Amino acid sequence: MQPRRDNMNLKIIIFILLSVGLLSSCEYAYTYSYSVTNSSDTTVDVKMKTSRIDSVFKLTKYDTRILFMTEHGIEGSKGPYSRDVNKDLVIFTVTKGQLQSKRDYLKNNNWAFEKGVYSATITNAEF
Repeated sequence: MQPRRDNMNLKIIIFILLSVGLLSSCEYAYTYSYSVTNSSDTTVDVKMKTSRIDSVFKLTKYDTRILFMTEHGIEGSKGPYSRDVNKDLVIFTVTKGQLQSKRDYLKNNNWAFEKGVYSATITNAEF
């Protein structure tokens, strides 16, 4: 009866090794979003281009909107991770009437990042 017991022990050991291997190599795909709040005194136009989207959005006074969502591919388990916004955004301009924002939204420091959400607030001071 010894061979049967050895066979069972071998199966248990293989199962444990496979389980540990799978758990330690887990990778994740997180969803990221770009959210903009218009805190200026009037409606603004946001022109945005990504690899998939080319659009203009109107944001009324005090409106907050998620403009798009994306993924950064397979990542480690400690994410979501911030990355250069230029990898997601090709064009991002804000206009109020005939005035264009002086703020460069293609720079990382103009976006706050928390838990997979890139957010920016449009203010009167940037025009």
